[in-house]
Amino acid sequence: MNASAFKLLRDTLSSEAPPPLSDFDKMNLIKQTAARNYLTSHQVKALLDVVSYRKGKLEVAVMLHPRTIDPQNFVNVLQSLNSEADRQAVLDMVDSSSRRRRRRA
Repeated sequence: MNASAFKLLRDTLSSEAPPPLSDFDKMNLIKQTAARNYLTSHQVKALLDVVSYRKGKLEVAVMLHPRTIDPQNFVNVLQSLNSEADRQAVLDMVDSSSRRRRRRA
């Protein structure tokens, strides 16, 4: 995703203007973005940082992993999660979804 479009997305997600977006609304906007764009690991990490709740952060990380253009740097995304258990949960879910996609192919 180009830098200007990403800045607009991040600013929209981070806006405190009334009414601020709920995590549900943020997740929907991120899902729409993921359907049309590829992102860098740095951009994925920035999106994780605007989501408030743990479960949402895990969902965003798993959802955006296949849309990441530099998967070798995804470790930086994982580092933004609060616990080793969360990092492992994301890796497990990514591995599981990768296996399902390979079976369909």
